[in-house]
Amino acid sequence: MSNGEKLRSSLKAYALGLIAVLAAVFLRRLLDPLLGDSYPLVTLFGAVAAAVWLRGYRLAIPVSLLGYLACHFFFLEPRHHFDLTGTDNIVGLVAYLFTCSLIILFGEAMKTAQTRASQQSEVLRVTLGSIGDAVITTDTEGRITYMNRVAESLTGWSFREAHNQPLQAVFQIVNESTRLQVENPAKRALQDGIVVGLANHTVLIKKDGNECPIDDSAAPIRDEEGRVTGCVLIFRDVSSQRALERDKAQQLLTARLLASIVESSNDAIIGKTLDGVIQSWNAAAEQLFGFTTEQAVGQHISFIIPDERIDEETHIISSLKAGKRVEHFETERVRSDGKRVSVSLTVSPIKDDTGSVVGASKIVRDFTKQRAVEERERELLAQAAEANAKFQAFFEQGALFAGIADVSGTVVAANRQSCFHGKAAGSQRSKLLENHFGNAPGGHLLRTWWIRSKRLPTKRRLAHRFVRRCPTSSVMAANVLPTS
Repeated sequence: MSNGEKLRSSLKAYALGLIAVLAAVFLRRLLDPLLGDSYPLVTLFGAVAAAVWLRGYRLAIPVSLLGYLACHFFFLEPRHHFDLTGTDNIVGLVAYLFTCSLIILFGEAMKTAQTRASQQSEVLRVTLGSIGDAVITTDTEGRITYMNRVAESLTGWSFREAHNQPLQAVFQIVNESTRLQVENPAKRALQDGIVVGLANHTVLIKKDGNECPIDDSAAPIRDEEGRVTGCVLIFRDVSSQRALERDKAQQLLTARLLASIVESSNDAIIGKTLDGVIQSWNAAAEQLFGFTTEQAVGQHISFIIPDERIDEETHIISSLKAGKRVEHFETERVRSDGKRVSVSLTVSPIKDDTGSVVGASKIVRDFTKQRAVEERERELLAQAAEANAKFQAFFEQGALFAGIADVSGTVVAANRQSCFHGKAAGSQRSKLLENHFGNAPGGHLLRTWWIRSKRLPTKRRLAHRFVRRCPTSSVMAANVLPTS
């Protein structure tokens, strides 16, 4: 109950108390012609009792005092005056307060007893309503005397149908695997007077023929003298538990399969917590790092990480906590002999049933040989680039003409000394490039050699020396060398 509701309830109770006082005074006023000066406070006791019932002594006390003041003013001599000096008035006040105290005390006792009984009744109601197990009771002959709603639901029998029926007719149980009938535990509980439980994998056959796996126990009911007067059978539906057991068995089988896959993998696979503590270490990890499973499990993952790369682990853990994978992270790790090995890491978060990240699975692949090959390729490329740069410098800055043509005879490169262009030829280099070299002055000699050379195998093609005159009337000599 909220504070506002409590305040409204209190105001309502006090308002009813005031109404009770006014009603008592009004009733006494109506009786005044008959009673006169006798019993001036007689109608107040009912108002006090009503106040105790409404709000207890907290309301009864003010009602008693307010009622006395009203009746004293209207019905005690001298009327319409307050006079507490007279002996009769003092004695009457004491008697009134004593009587009101008794009413309040008895009222509080009754109210407390009523509240306690109400609470006990509520506890019993809630308890019976919250029981999730089915309950069936029988007499000494095994006939059903009671069954709750859960029992009705599980057996398919209503209590009206099952009442006085033999327990075996309503509670039929068989073994889940063998399909043989199972001895009813209630029968043994009645015969031996002991608590009896069901064997595992027992199913209950319902009235409609459907089956339900159950777990139950039976116990004798004894009277005050210890004699067996009946039996109580308590059972519950364990379908979800059986399904959970099957799921766990399947999960265990899957876990074993995954474990065998991990163990036989050629890649090192390491399982660890978010704190970095190693939990699993397969055979490939032993081979890669040189540490056995016994040496690695329980250690912090940092024992294979170089000191200058320890910050990488912090970055990896941060990514995992965010639910992200770390793929193909190239780094170095340390073997048991102190040697470093180049590895590629793929780290995935491990999540529990709720989706929370609880650990990490790390696949470590050795690519030391691959890195060596890549470094060799880079060295060769650098050497080739250096050689090409030297050739280009020689080609361009040479004192003699040099040119390059493709297999069709099209000029693809020519240096600045070419007699076909530049100052020697009086034309620009762009006019020569991408044209057949035979189109240049004196080029018919080169074209003839080119045609003859193409007819011969590459290895038999010979160098030719041509001398021709350029447009500037100067004589130029040219060496033509075929290349493959």
